Amino acid sequence: MTPAQRFAEVVAELAGHGVAVAKVFGVPGLLAGGRAFACLTPEGLACRLGSGSPAHRAGRAVAGARPFDPRGRGHPLPDWVVVPFSAQQDWGRYAAAAHLLAHERALPGGADPGQAPPGGGVSPAERAGERVDPRASDPTGGP
Repeated sequence: MTPAQRFAEVVAELAGHGVAVAKVFGVPGLLAGGRAFACLTPEGLACRLGSGSPAHRAGRAVAGARPFDPRGRGHPLPDWVVVPFSAQQDWGRYAAAAHLLAHERALPGGADPGQAPPGGGVSPAERAGERVDPRASDPTGGP
């Protein structure tokens, strides 16, 4: 499967949850509430996971993962991690965690962990029984 095909699958997994597809940093990306939370880069899927969160730490621990520096000038974005092509099977989980974080940050007054994600229901990852809260768990299901 090509990276573009896997990205299309991730888009389909998040469809119906208030996600828009648009150019982000000059590449195909995902937005929630007008905020970018993921994009397909030449190296992998960049996800905004929240610097220091369990999801961010898990993403950085993936073999081949790196900070996301959209301009390539040595100034990476602290909240973002590029999950490499070799970990395509996990892109959906990281995108779901980034989507949840984007939704929480868009709520009036900040994050409200008790609020449902956009679309009025359960996220695709939650339907599959996965924990995706970037503050509370590793989205890969690891330790």
